[in-house]
Amino acid sequence: MLVGVTSSQGSCSGTTTVVCTLGQLAGGATATITLTVRATSFGSLANTATVSTTDSDPVVVDNSSATTVAASPAPVPTLSPAMLLVLALGMLGIGAARIVRRRHAA
Repeated sequence: MLVGVTSSQGSCSGTTTVVCTLGQLAGGATATITLTVRATSFGSLANTATVSTTDSDPVVVDNSSATTVAASPAPVPTLSPAMLLVLALGMLGIGAARIVRRRHAA
């Protein structure tokens, strides 16, 4: 899912297919387009970017680029056995303190 798009010049629009109009680029100049996406499923995700021009382009082999990235779930935080013991003892202490307070209040 597309979250946002920015370009170093010109403008971009679209959600599934993003089209950017960058205007004139001098020979050897570059423009950067940044897409921010959020994966809606896990696995391999493919993306292809293609550029075109109305001017003559002597090197057309560099007008397209494809990449594949792996989307994986975020790791679940875990505690070491020692920290689990500390957590359990802390919860036991809190529970015991509440019981003592209730007995004294009654």
